[in-house]
Amino acid sequence: ALCRKAGLLVYGEEAVKKALNQKSIICGIEASDSSERGHLFLEDDSFPVFNLFTAVELGKIVAHDVVAHVGLLKGSLSEQVLLALRKIVLYNGAK
Repeated sequence: ALCRKAGLLVYGEEAVKKALNQKSIICGIEASDSSERGHLFLEDDSFPVFNLFTAVELGKIVAHDVVAHVGLLKGSLSEQVLLALRKIVLYNGAK
């Protein structure tokens, strides 16, 4: 929620594509239940991509119903969020 309020999250296909083109994303988060066709981050290996949350869970993070793609932008809180995501992966053995 802090990153969203700080303007460090972009979500939705168009906003994420724009941030990808601007090279301002430090990590991607895709819904674990999204279709293979909908993976925006697969072609970009310059940052980590996580699929730890469902589309409904991602929607709650950004205060919407359902969201398939979230990009974490460069900013003061971003490294802490990235570290937390990596810890979740280690703890859960998830991707």
